[in-house]
Parts: sequence; C-alpha cells; structure tokens
Amino acid sequence: MRKGWLALVGALALVAGAFGAPAVGAAPAEHSGDRILAAFATFADPADCADGACDAVYLTVAQGVLETATGQMRLDGIVLVDVYPSMVTDEGPFPVGPPMLSGCTMAVDVAIAQNLRTASAVTRGTVGLREFVSRDDGTVACTEPIEHALNLRAGFSGVGVTFSSASHGQYADPWTHNVNGYTERVRMATAEVTGTLDGVPLALPWPDSASLLRTASRTLAVTHRIAVGPVVRGPLHVAAHAELISIGSGSAGDWGVDAMVMRSPDGSGKTYLGVSGVIDEEFCWGDGEPASIVLAGDVSAGTAEGTLMVYCGETGEEYGEVHVSATWTGDGDAWRFRNTGVFRSPDGHGTTLVSGIHRAATLTLVVDGVALAQGSGYLEAFTIK
Repeated sequence: MRKGWLALVGALALVAGAFGAPAVGAAPAEHSGDRILAAFATFADPADCADGACDAVYLTVAQGVLETATGQMRLDGIVLVDVYPSMVTDEGPFPVGPPMLSGCTMAVDVAIAQNLRTASAVTRGTVGLREFVSRDDGTVACTEPIEHALNLRAGFSGVGVTFSSASHGQYADPWTHNVNGYTERVRMATAEVTGTLDGVPLALPWPDSASLLRTASRTLAVTHRIAVGPVVRGPLHVAAHAELISIGSGSAGDWGVDAMVMRSPDGSGKTYLGVSGVIDEEFCWGDGEPASIVLAGDVSAGTAEGTLMVYCGETGEEYGEVHVSATWTGDGDAWRFRNTGVFRSPDGHGTTLVSGIHRAATLTLVVDGVALAQGSGYLEAFTIK
C-alpha cells in the first residue's frame, strides 16, 4: 500500500483543487518532474487482527530524483514509517483513522533495482525517526526529531510479471496551460524484514502486501502574464452523456467545510457534506449526507446544512453530533478550466475530458449555532465524460 507523499508522485489530477490566479511576475514556463523507485510492505500480527481490526505498520522505502523549476534533489534513500489503526479486508489491513505514528529517516542505505527485481534498506544502526516534510518547492526532508526509533534490515525480491500504466494530458484555465505525463511500473514482491520499532520487534510482513514501484512524471506549465479567455456569464452547459459535479469548499475560523453534488447521466445523484475543525484543542472531522444542499449551476451561490457525527484526536474518538450550516456567495467573475487525459493500464485504456467553471466565494459558516468569522473558499461546477 502506498502511503504519504509517494501516493501523490506523478498523479494526474482531474481537477486542480483550490484555484487562484498566479502572480503577474510569475515565470512564463516551468519544467518539473520526478523519477522514483520505491518498495512497500505492511506489517501486522495475524493474531491481533483476528477480530478484523488491529494496528498495522506501513513501510515505504524510496530513492530517486525530484525535479523542480529551480533544480534537482537527489534522494539517495528514505524510509517512511506510518502506524495506523486498521481494519482487515480481503486485500489486507487498510487504514481507518489518523496515524498513531508517522516518521521518517534518511540515515539508511537503500538500493532498488531499475528492473524491480530486488530492493534493500538497512538503517545505520538504531536511528531516531523525524517528522516528514514535503515542501512547496518539490523537495522533501526528515526534519524535527520525534520520540520514536527504528532499526531495520529489509530485503525485497520481485515476483511474477511487471504491470505498467501510463497517462498524459493537458490542463488549461485563463492563466495557465499545463502539459503532463506519467508512467508507472509495479511488481509484487516478497519481503524479508528484521528489526525493531521503539525496541519492539516488527511483526512479519502481511502476505501479499509487498510491492516494488518505478514511476516517472514530467510537467510543463506555461503561465500567461495577462488573463485570456472569456468571462463566464451563465451556467455550465451539460451534455446528456456527461457526469456533473458541483462543489462548495472553504474555511472560516478553525473550521473547514466541503459540500458536493454528483449527478450521473442517468439522472441519479449523490450528495456529500464534510467538516473539520478544532474542538477543545483537538483536531476533529466528520462527514455524511447533508440534510439540504443547493449549489447554483452558474457558481454564484450555494448552501448546505446537516448534522454529522464527528470524531477527534489521533485515535478518532467519537465526539458526538455537530450541526453545520454553510452559505457561499460568489465573488468576482467565474472562469473556465479544462482538463483532458489519456490513460492506459492492465485494466484498459480511455480518455477523460473535464470541463468546468470556477469562482471564488465568501463563506458564512455556522457550527452548532455559533457563527464563525467570515471565511473564504470557492464554488465550482464541472462535467466529466
């Protein structure tokens, strides 16, 4: 199972999340990309997992090159260790809550073969784990020490065939034009691992949980110094065979909210409401079905309301129900974005076209009857076909 930043390397996003116009002085073109080799394994005690739930250790070993607009970072070796409360599925343990431990170390010797036949990772004795940081400039680091230690000697051997997949596409809005490509090769592996985490021997790797990965991604982003393209004045046109998704998102005070309406070509639909915030100095979150939700097709306004079960803290302790009411009011002009993607994998191939409109918005958020300070966010509507 891929954890943390590796799950994002080379990912082709259908929609570019939180949008905004770049600075006028931004560079007109930027190249970036990554070439990563990685090995993964999950550790869990079958006896502890017999009732369907247990704490599992997810291990990531990686090396490669991270390329940014200003240069390259050679990653000679890094180990990420994440411990999550997990449930056991047919495919093995799966995280179901926030991490109980998350750390990394670069005090390790890593060797991963380009052909994904072998991999190894050996820490330089018992080493202290540190906080993992992925910086905005595309580099990564193990920074502040945390109170955990790892001693690891791991060997991986690739088994069976190697599966490959690839994708490429383009994204455009009034300010940017982005061309991207991504390739991936994956091979299952066996793992022989000895070592300790905080002095406790690691459990045996979960059967069929180990794998080896090679990825490569390239991106060219061109920035227009002056906005181009027409301003949107009406609702988004929706073709009969397209899926329509409307989104309202934002934050106010210590709380954030996300609302979504999805309509399929056959007329069926789904709705979603999620919140996160701070209660009694603990981070809390919850999601579910809203009691009511209206997101305008021209992204001019939106409302969502519902009562959600909220969980708090590192262990996800149940806090109770929280009532949430959110109102978005569109600010300024709406603008168009468009994303096209072509992909192939062992499961098939296809083309995806995303076309939508986006507008910044003022957010009014009320949590359990308490109106928070005025916040900000965005409204968005897009089709997928």
